[in-house]
Amino acid sequence: VDYLATRSGLLMQMASSRGETSVVLGDGRLKMQAMPQASYDLIVVDVFSSDSIPVHLMTQEAIRLYMSRLKAGGLLLMNISNRYVSIAPVLARIAAIEGLHMRQRFDGLISLEDARRGRTVSQWAVIGADPVALAPLVPHAARIARPACRRPVPRRRRAARRGTVPTRK
Repeated sequence: VDYLATRSGLLMQMASSRGETSVVLGDGRLKMQAMPQASYDLIVVDVFSSDSIPVHLMTQEAIRLYMSRLKAGGLLLMNISNRYVSIAPVLARIAAIEGLHMRQRFDGLISLEDARRGRTVSQWAVIGADPVALAPLVPHAARIARPACRRPVPRRRRAARRGTVPTRK
């Protein structure tokens, strides 16, 4: 992983970053717990190597841990790509419960040249405590601006839309 991220030339974002970057190897949650609070501007959680979901890295407790390690205005970026399970609604609900804001992007338009370099279709979630920190993402594409969670519709109103209003006994 370290070689791929820093020396292989496949992850050009690490090499071209103007900020300080590092790769931390090991169990993500354990390593994160050892990190000082409020010390990062950006945390990227990209742990998917297949369609297996590392659920322990996506719980409410995990999100709370990641957010505690971010500086004010910091962002959590999560790769939520999966062919079989829609992860965005779960993360959106956790974000809403924690009082956070989330945006998602489905990156499905990939040029032939990008595909040759190994880029694949992906879906990403960006979570932050400050909606102003998410604002710069909005102009890049309308897909990013879409809030990931809407208010749940009360059961009575859903039933009325279907034409079957539940009755009380």
